[in-house]
Amino acid sequence: MTAQDSLHSCCVEPYDCIACVMNETLQATTMAVIARLPEWVRHDLTSKDQSTRARAEETIAAMITNALTEAGRN
Repeated sequence: MTAQDSLHSCCVEPYDCIACVMNETLQATTMAVIARLPEWVRHDLTSKDQSTRARAEETIAAMITNALTEAGRN
């Protein structure tokens, strides 16, 4: 695979487009958070109780926000 093969349609040079780099970083960070979700969060997402689901969703949002903040510091 050459550097040219890794270009996005909007890029001229590898990683020329900061949006592409950021999108990849956002996706990787988000996927890492999802991969380490506690079992209780996964379980609560399937609950029929709206408040239980909302608590799980808020937890995930907080975890993603924290991970993105940490990634931005590095």
